[in-house]
Amino acid sequence: MESATAPATDGAAVAGHGHGDDERPLGAYAALTAGFAVTAAGGLAAARVKGVSVQERIGGWEIVTAGVASQRVSRHLTRSKTTSFVRAPFTRPRGASGGGEVDEIARGTGLRRALGELLTCPYCIGTWVSAAFVIGLIVAPRPTRLLAALFTIESLADFAQLAYGAARRRT
Repeated sequence: MESATAPATDGAAVAGHGHGDDERPLGAYAALTAGFAVTAAGGLAAARVKGVSVQERIGGWEIVTAGVASQRVSRHLTRSKTTSFVRAPFTRPRGASGGGEVDEIARGTGLRRALGELLTCPYCIGTWVSAAFVIGLIVAPRPTRLLAALFTIESLADFAQLAYGAARRRT
């Protein structure tokens, strides 16, 4: 049975470098980080090629809605039952965790494991989602604002459901 700390065999794991016994697929992590940087830079370069001017600043309200929307999208990508098909090649289930969410763990080694870890960590994937919202606000602000509003509204509705459920349990 695999564990979350199964040794990586992609040749990039380094034992004894501050990681204790938990050998991690460092080469795969580096590849994902490079992929993130290339994708973000590519999005900005595409904006420049299209003649889209990068705003000097993104407004405060856009930051709030994109931030809340990024959290919501990150949860969907990493925990929702309905997006488990995206994670399935890289994860295995550990069980339900309530509220329509599932608990999964990364499987495999190397890049497969690193992708599994990325796709099961809302905080990790949140950087990617946030970058997508920022690039969207630069390249296509109107549809990005619409999507940010949709996921912000959904997040507020989730909190309202939780508050309602808690109030019902108290009565």
